[in-house]
Amino acid sequence: MLRFVAVIVLACATDLEWSAWRDSAGRPRPAIGTLSTGSPALLLLGLAAGPDPAAMDAIPAGSTVLHVGFCGGLRRGLNAGDVVVATAVSPRVLDVEAENQLPDPVRLDQDGVDALRASLAELPDRLGQGALLTVSTFLHRAADKEAIGEAWTYVACDLEASMLAAACRERGLRYLGVRAVSDAADHTVKPAIRGAPGAASRLLRWAARPTAAAEATRAIWGGRRARATLSRAIPQALAALQD
Repeated sequence: MLRFVAVIVLACATDLEWSAWRDSAGRPRPAIGTLSTGSPALLLLGLAAGPDPAAMDAIPAGSTVLHVGFCGGLRRGLNAGDVVVATAVSPRVLDVEAENQLPDPVRLDQDGVDALRASLAELPDRLGQGALLTVSTFLHRAADKEAIGEAWTYVACDLEASMLAAACRERGLRYLGVRAVSDAADHTVKPAIRGAPGAASRLLRWAARPTAAAEATRAIWGGRRARATLSRAIPQALAALQD
């Protein structure tokens, strides 16, 4: 069906996300921003400021980009370790603390979504689907995640999908996404501290909570579950796209 598939694993992502790819493929980590050879090709990108244009330009036009990694649940019913097929992504990165109105998601290629969903349904892991919301700041509070999930059509969130999907559209590439849930909507987790304004103070407030130790343990468990399911989902997704 497809002459080329690039698997994108984020350079700014966690080590667990990278190791999920390593476990599934058994291949060494390539240099960031360099398209590896082989089938499928692998491209690691750091997306904090958007995908590197030169790296994206190295992907042949007409290719399919399969974006893999973790996501945070926004809807009850999506649990840590569940696999999510992205059916749509937000058109831009959202500052959910400043914006009250979320834009409608941009739908992804239906044939590709259907192929992924049918193939991943064969795995023993629970499978979900829906739109991904890309946010500017890591959402660690359960109350924030649940409020978005109850009010809008988005089922999960991340920090990258809308930027990568937009870069793909500009270059005539087909973007598809397979994610594993690392934290459910009703789980509060440790705030991310890299590059986020005010994150250090949020981390201190979180650490003072009496439930912080339990939340940290649950986050570690969720990350490990997500790694295990993602390592099973990657080869299954690639098989579906290359049939």
